[in-house]
Amino acid sequence: MWFESFLFVLTLTVACSPLDLVQSWSFEKTSHQNAFFPFLMAPFSSMLWIVYGQQMKNEFLIFTNTITFFIGMDFFCMYIHFYKKSLKQIRIMMALAIFICFECIYLRLPMQYICVLASLLNTFSPLVVAKHVITTKNSSCMSKYLTLLNVSSTTFWTIYGFAIHDAWIGFVNMLNLILAIAQLFLYFIFENKKPVIIIQV
Repeated sequence: MWFESFLFVLTLTVACSPLDLVQSWSFEKTSHQNAFFPFLMAPFSSMLWIVYGQQMKNEFLIFTNTITFFIGMDFFCMYIHFYKKSLKQIRIMMALAIFICFECIYLRLPMQYICVLASLLNTFSPLVVAKHVITTKNSSCMSKYLTLLNVSSTTFWTIYGFAIHDAWIGFVNMLNLILAIAQLFLYFIFENKKPVIIIQV
């Protein structure tokens, strides 16, 4: 019981981590400097894990992902509110996500595979950040504390998954843990280094 309570608080902390970005958006009156993909995928991933939790009758998984779903939707709506560019690309991605979700349900694909896909897509944004860090040789765009939180969260979710004998939860979070650790290594490798300025001709 105490482990689930700790895991819930840790997950909630990670879910609320974009609060500093919202302050930045409010100050600059725009959110286009941040990629929209993670803000779309976070609630989408939570929604699929809720369905998986219902299938597996895991009340903790349902409750935790319901909370993170509403938090993720709040951040996504705030992102849209401050987004000053064309919403065409975002609308296409939203329509695609909804289509994929309903198509998977219609085809009755195993929810485990859908959740794995959603969670892996949710890790796409860290890969974009990693590419930027390697290109510029500077990790100032990364948050050390958020990266540490991601490592901690995925570690304990991996332990939780294998502890309840749910290999899917354990396997997915193990993959996310590997990516989070790789990000953390990148941060310390390129910390305090002068950024490389890329000039496009």
